[in-house]
Parts: sequence; C-alpha cells; structure tokens
Amino acid sequence: MNKEKLTAAGIAYDEGLDRFMGNSALYEKMLAKFAADGSFSAARARFAEGDWKSFQESIHTLKGVSGNLSLNGIFAVTSEIMRLLRAGERAEVPALMDKLEKEYAAALAAIDSLRGE
Repeated sequence: MNKEKLTAAGIAYDEGLDRFMGNSALYEKMLAKFAADGSFSAARARFAEGDWKSFQESIHTLKGVSGNLSLNGIFAVTSEIMRLLRAGERAEVPALMDKLEKEYAAALAAIDSLRGE
C-alpha cells in the first residue's frame, strides 16, 4: 500500500486503521464502501438545485462518514461548509464545493489504488 498516495489525498490511513482496531481488511473494505456511498452525489445535486436544507443534510452525512474513515481532506471541507451554513453564510459555499469536488476525486482515486495492490 502506498501511504504517501493516501496521505496526499487527505486520507490519514494510520488514524483510520486505529479506529478499526488495526483490522486493515475491514478498514479498506469500508473505504471501498465509501466510494460507492451516495452522500457526495446527493450533496452536489441538492446544491445545484438550491435545496439548502437537503444540501445541509447531505453535507452533514458526508462529514460524519469522512470523519469516521479519517478522510481528513473531505472532513475539513465539509466541516467548513457546515460552519458557514449554520451561520447563514452561503456566499463562500460555491468555492468550497469546488474544493470538495477536488478532495473527493483525490480520495476516490487513492481508494481505488488500494484495489490494485
């Protein structure tokens, strides 16, 4: 496994592995399930529709899942989006969605690379 690639993608592998009590097979299985999770797609769709309530719910879900899996890049961006939404400050959200898109793509690419090892 290439920890440098995972780290560069915002994934704290060792931290995540600790959450799964050292069970690398289970942690990697859950990372693969994350790749199939629809939270990001839902958040992107709700954002595009301007459905702020559902968008916030989707971002909150994505924040929780990413935090539990130590996907720290995604977690940081979703945390900031949640902070802004709770404060009623939507102006910065579009730029953060662009950043989230990049973090998500990087995490998926890194997770996908685990399959080839």
